Amino acid sequence: MSRTTAAIEAATAHSMPLLGATVSGVMAFFPIYASTESAREYCESLFQVVAVALLLSWVLSVTMTPAMSIWLLPDPQGTTNG
Repeated sequence: MSRTTAAIEAATAHSMPLLGATVSGVMAFFPIYASTESAREYCESLFQVVAVALLLSWVLSVTMTPAMSIWLLPDPQGTTNG
């Protein structure tokens, strides 16, 4: 298997479970953001920062990590089937 194929398969295999965990983490802070109490005034930026940070982290993990692994990993040597 080429390193390009391996990197793409590794990224796509775990992308949806990682997205689910990311959305779950973001939604944990949503009640603060949706609150009508005075806590929202102080904590709405917390939800926004966590949401942006986690979603960008997910995007980078499924795009840049495979791209960097293709670039950094050496070509595989001959493999034996046994």
